[in-house]
Amino acid sequence: MHEVTPLAPAEAGTAYPFLADGLDEQAERPALLLHSCCGPCSTAVVERLSRRFRLTIYFCNSNITEEEEYRRRLGVQRVFVDAYNASADCVEPLSLVAAPYAPEAFLEAVCGLEAEPEGGMRCRLCIADRLERTAVYASLHGFDVFSTTLSVSPHKNYEMIAGIGRELALRYGLSFLAEDFKKRDGFRRSVALAEAYGLYRQSYCGCRFSKK
Repeated sequence: MHEVTPLAPAEAGTAYPFLADGLDEQAERPALLLHSCCGPCSTAVVERLSRRFRLTIYFCNSNITEEEEYRRRLGVQRVFVDAYNASADCVEPLSLVAAPYAPEAFLEAVCGLEAEPEGGMRCRLCIADRLERTAVYASLHGFDVFSTTLSVSPHKNYEMIAGIGRELALRYGLSFLAEDFKKRDGFRRSVALAEAYGLYRQSYCGCRFSKK
């Protein structure tokens, strides 16, 4: 395993006064439920947020329609969480929650949209479903804020993700942390950290349609 080089403090968020750089680390940090699409993407996002929030990783990805692949990615997520918690970079141990795996529900939701291009309506429904499940869990378990690692990918539309997240935040009485994590070399940082932690990086988003 290579040495993991710390990242500079994250940019201040404009919508949330408690996100500014220079936050007193002795103060109580808000609890954030972070939807994670995979272990590699979560690496750079955790590094960027860990001094600003108390983080719980929420692995909610029934869009991964092949069970073997789903279990592999969940295992990789656990590997990262355990490695991070044991590292010198750990500000506060991460918790990991795995949502129920229900690929049949995903396939039913996108029925008729199988031929949609990547980034189209099928992907919007997929992202909205995962973020709503995250928002519901956050609301039921006392989290202040929720967010997602999805925006770290150069293949994901940040504006679409942020719009969905903000709508759900209003619906469930939460705050949505809308940050484009691919900025400031976030994606390249996630690739480097995945290599440093020895994590498997998948070559497609998750569903059988994206694999094609």
